[in-house]
Amino acid sequence: MFFGATETTATILEWAMAELLRNPETMKEAQAEVRQVFENKGYVEESELPKLKYIDAVIKEILRLHPPLPLLVPRENFETWEINGYKIPSNSRIIVNAWALGRDPKYWNEAEKFQPQRFLDPATDYNFKGTNCQYIPFGSGRRICPGSSFGYAVIDLAIAKLLYHFDWKLPDGVKPEDLDMEETSGNAASRKNHLCVVPTVVYHP
Repeated sequence: MFFGATETTATILEWAMAELLRNPETMKEAQAEVRQVFENKGYVEESELPKLKYIDAVIKEILRLHPPLPLLVPRENFETWEINGYKIPSNSRIIVNAWALGRDPKYWNEAEKFQPQRFLDPATDYNFKGTNCQYIPFGSGRRICPGSSFGYAVIDLAIAKLLYHFDWKLPDGVKPEDLDMEETSGNAASRKNHLCVVPTVVYHP
């Protein structure tokens, strides 16, 4: 489980940095929040992470667009059901497409755009517990990923540290709008080509 969580965390972090670099204003706002919260400490402290409301929204938006497991673990129904006019025989193998649900324009305004602010609206106060069918990056019910809470905490801390201690930019000649965002095919939707960025250490007295 810990190996899987580590691999998933690395994938999510790479997508997070890619989306933030592709959206400079979002990067600026996220960094401003982190540096304001930890300004007097000089380091990122875990106990203060709940204050990072915008970072929380950034992570939720990353998981909406880039769920760690686009096709959730298959399920099997024991009884015959009819849903929206479709008859599903018993013992059918059902695979839920979390990637498609997170980009469904019926539920998400400008679904293909990276807009963390959508999660700051109380009307879209979604969590990772799988209670909202259109937002289930870690699954739902008894089949929800057992490492979701641990994974979220690690991602939250890692992003906060990356944004607090470093400034980030793309290599010379690469514009944000030209950043490669192609995904791999398969069970895990990681980046097809690894992200190349230029960090600059920021000194915090």
